[in-house]
Amino acid sequence: MEISRRSFIKGAGLAGAGFAAAGLAGCSAMPEESTHEAMPETGAAVEAPSTSWETPPEIIGESLISETIDTEICILGAGMSGVVAAAVAAEHGASVVVVQNKESIHSQGSGAAAFNSRRQTEQFDDEFRSELVRLKSLYEGGLVNHELVTLWLDRSGEAVDWVLDRIEEDGVTAGFDVYENWREADDQAKTCPISAMWGGPDAQGSMAIISALAPRAEAMGAQFVYNTTARQLVREEGPEGRVVAALGEKKDGTYLRVNASKAVIVCTGGYEANEQMRDKYLSHANRFRALSDNQGEGLQMGLWVGADIDPAPHASNIHYNYLPSDPFGSGLPWLRVNKEGQRLGNEDIAYSFLPFLDIYSEEAACYQIFDADYDKYYPKMVDHGAGIFRSVPSPQFIADAVSLQTTEDTSTWSDLDKTWQYYLEMGSMVKANTLEELASQLGIAYEPLQKTIERYNELYDSGCDVDFGKKPERMHAIRKAPFFGIRREACVLGTLNGLVINTHMQVLDRDRKVIPGLYAAGNASGGRFFGGIAQAMVAPATTISRALVWGYLAALDICVDR
Repeated sequence: MEISRRSFIKGAGLAGAGFAAAGLAGCSAMPEESTHEAMPETGAAVEAPSTSWETPPEIIGESLISETIDTEICILGAGMSGVVAAAVAAEHGASVVVVQNKESIHSQGSGAAAFNSRRQTEQFDDEFRSELVRLKSLYEGGLVNHELVTLWLDRSGEAVDWVLDRIEEDGVTAGFDVYENWREADDQAKTCPISAMWGGPDAQGSMAIISALAPRAEAMGAQFVYNTTARQLVREEGPEGRVVAALGEKKDGTYLRVNASKAVIVCTGGYEANEQMRDKYLSHANRFRALSDNQGEGLQMGLWVGADIDPAPHASNIHYNYLPSDPFGSGLPWLRVNKEGQRLGNEDIAYSFLPFLDIYSEEAACYQIFDADYDKYYPKMVDHGAGIFRSVPSPQFIADAVSLQTTEDTSTWSDLDKTWQYYLEMGSMVKANTLEELASQLGIAYEPLQKTIERYNELYDSGCDVDFGKKPERMHAIRKAPFFGIRREACVLGTLNGLVINTHMQVLDRDRKVIPGLYAAGNASGGRFFGGIAQAMVAPATTISRALVWGYLAALDICVDR
């Protein structure tokens, strides 16, 4: 089926969100005190913790276990990585049990990228690959693990093709982005055209993928256990001990034990909603609220049996655009101010880092300000058409969105004015005849805003932004009424570092030795595929893609490669 813009808007609540939120929600209380001692039954020494979640809880006793299941592979989490791993393993004849805390499978995200899928164009040559790696290195720095990046580049096309080969018959397809002039875009705006938007008859985005794959896995014998929250891993005694089981808490307070003769794969997602873990690993983004309930159980369970976790700082997937009613263009380099009316910095930096301009303001939010001449300077803001969230979608895209919520005839909508009109009607953009009125509607201090705009206009007239170094062609005066304003508040969609893994998806301990029988994939996995303080969105849709590819590779390693 063709993935229509209308169907995508209707089905995907997160515009541009690319992460696998397959967490096992809920976190039991843990003691504050601890000692440096071996954890019974695991043989894993635990360093003196700095926060309570690092303290291994008491071992769940046999008397609390009400059910035991024997299998070959136990997968914790039924999101993108977990469902893909289950489907691959089941296809290879392995017995599989998937433990999920929710009442059904769950994943958030609009797309899963691939490199060199056979469904993509001939645009993906060595020059393209080199530029993608350069941009990732540029924005994520020396923290990037290029072994994992290379692995993704080498195997993502294969993994995505494997998935599509199996679910296209269910009506699920992927439309891969192509930007003809991406190579000419400015570095701070460039986006490599590898993302893919997925859609099916009953679901969109990542849910379309797993909604088709999960029944296929079940038909091949995989067992899905819902409403059961993974709590502990069981490791044989000794430093070389194998992880042999996982324990999950059921709704009645008793526990399920899943014995896994081959491996346990941790696919539990990140820790966006865990304040203690964010304090330690994501303090630079702590002022942004979470958009999921993931508590990081997978990372905790791994730590308690000796696994290593990527050191701080951790990267995260931070977005402004996460509701259909949010105006597009959150990456546009219009003037940005805080509630106090003060300019926040250079608005022309990469989208990944724009939210960090907001953290010093009172409410960790910003306001984009522009005037009635936007149609004159808007083209300069989106030249090359390759910057993520720098462009506004076509009027038809907006018309489709409007038609979902109103009976108004949108057939004649054909210009940018009508695009803005939709957002004005939604209340997510404001319009005023004076700056004072605009400030009042937005709740911004008027006098500081007036001074900020006067200064900004002076800098524009001079042709040199001596305050923040913004390129002259990206600036614009704010003089002509009516004036427009958009409030932006970023959210952490996903945390992207976790249990340290090697290129086989095997979890490593603090000495970088493999913990036998333990794998990790998706946002529970680490190893620095993502580096720095935020995902550099030079290649959008790689969070969901990483989950898909890592789940695919983990299952292959267990079933075929070893």
